[in-house]
Amino acid sequence: MNYLYIYFGEIPDYLKTSINSVLSVDKEAKIFLCSTIDPNYKNVNYINPDDIASKLTKEAIDLNIYKDTSYDEKVNKLWSTSLIRIFYLSDFLKSTNEKEVVHFDSDVMIYKPFKKLNNNFSLNKLNITELNNEKLVFGYSYIPNYEAIKNICKDIFAFINSKNYKENEYYKEHPLNEMEILGEVRNNNPNLFNILPDLPNSVNDIIFDPASYGQYLGGTHHKPKKWYLKKQPTLDHKVGQEIDSKGINVKFKNKEPIVSYENNICKIANLHVHSKNLNKFIPKGYKNYL
Repeated sequence: MNYLYIYFGEIPDYLKTSINSVLSVDKEAKIFLCSTIDPNYKNVNYINPDDIASKLTKEAIDLNIYKDTSYDEKVNKLWSTSLIRIFYLSDFLKSTNEKEVVHFDSDVMIYKPFKKLNNNFSLNKLNITELNNEKLVFGYSYIPNYEAIKNICKDIFAFINSKNYKENEYYKEHPLNEMEILGEVRNNNPNLFNILPDLPNSVNDIIFDPASYGQYLGGTHHKPKKWYLKKQPTLDHKVGQEIDSKGINVKFKNKEPIVSYENNICKIANLHVHSKNLNKFIPKGYKNYL
């Protein structure tokens, strides 16, 4: 399976840990890195974003939708690059001979090979994790073909280029990030998306972490300790609400994350480690391949 990382700017050490988790767990993995910097990693295929950028991607960049907002690139490039990378996902599939790809944020660890997750995926939609009804997040995603992402990119561009978007009160004061923009596109056209299972149930023995499990176990970037406290539930995360209200038991045991809920026990395919302390959550058989 193809795994595509997209990162703009100086590459952090934790990205190497994430890549190594994939190569350690999925022996059929082929790693691609689309970045403005070539780190010359072994076992990684480097892609210069300028070499694959489509006309639509360049137009989306030129919109510079976060200019003069709290998400302005001059303040923090995270928000603009997080949005534009969706267009590069489409460009990757269009400009290469690769037919499918897995993508997730650079602070994600993997515990299951792709072939053990096959039954969770639609073959004509963007398969992605959901933070809540209004936000989709790249805790894990699988794009089965170019057609599955092409129309989403068109819808994103139409949304951020619309008069209604620019005139909305949130445009300057509370700009939408890529998770919220994806949520808007999904709510307008849900048939383009397949939401991956994230809560234990009687059907799925493996689930996915949008963000909450990794934050529960490892904390956040600002507070790298256990994040969930009974007096401080996370109301923004669907899974976080269930952890607090239903008593989900989440553990990292024998180098893999597991969760139990209503007499069901599930393994978690990935951890979205917001604290960036990925070395605390290395999988079985972890090695340095870079």
